[in-house]
Amino acid sequence: MKGIWRKLRIQWKLLILFTLMIALPVVTILFVVQDIIVNQLHFRQHEKITFAKSSVNSVLLRSQRMAANYLTLISRDDAIQDSFYYAVRAKEVGVLESEMRLLSLPVDYDIIIARNSLGETLVELGNASITADNHQQPLQCESEPLAPGKACEELWKWNDTLFFGALAPVFKSRLTVEFQQELSDRNLLGTLIIASVLDDRFARKIREITGAEIVIRDKNRVYGTSLPEMRKTSFNFFSDSYGDNNEFSTQEINGSSYLAASLPVKTKNNISLGEIIILADND
Repeated sequence: MKGIWRKLRIQWKLLILFTLMIALPVVTILFVVQDIIVNQLHFRQHEKITFAKSSVNSVLLRSQRMAANYLTLISRDDAIQDSFYYAVRAKEVGVLESEMRLLSLPVDYDIIIARNSLGETLVELGNASITADNHQQPLQCESEPLAPGKACEELWKWNDTLFFGALAPVFKSRLTVEFQQELSDRNLLGTLIIASVLDDRFARKIREITGAEIVIRDKNRVYGTSLPEMRKTSFNFFSDSYGDNNEFSTQEINGSSYLAASLPVKTKNNISLGEIIILADND
């Protein structure tokens, strides 16, 4: 190489040096610009998927709060309390069922259930048949002391179905405000539960509101999705904590590119039931 350099005329040497003086800064600038563009692209992707994730989470929280507010009102209704009393004490559920049918079930919810203090179902109305028998595993909210007119938001699994909604206690009616401060278990008649099922229909509702595609799953199954083809797609980029992080990735699905992130699906006592995968267009 040194021999070749010595044989070159001075004009060629100057030309090479001049070219290097121009090329090196240009190459350096190109690398810097490329790095800036990549960082900007990553920032925009992160911003977009974070917004989609936040939107989905907001819809879930708002739906739970609406359920809690609804139960707060009806659990204090005199007609509900009286008919609940007869259903528990006299085993007469007909009046309670009639009163519950008169209620206007919010459009976004699938079921409303009345249960006694033992967890046995008295009345169940709605679109989701979830009881193989009339006794289901108690919810976390049912093991916590709740005051009259207070609702507890919860997410849970019965059989192979995921639910989210709220629960409110029902006490004997015509109790004075002073006496309500000293309510004991003997005054508790049972609970009212209102819930939505995390299924395909729910996933499509979320897509209509947020614009993001949704997959609700655990390690073994897909509970619901707005994209039917997602039932055949495997995801390996989320940790065992089921999406309890801020990571995202890109996924190719049927020729379309998506940004993907997840929200953990956990019970009130922090037991993982799976995750909600959010897919935003990567355009």
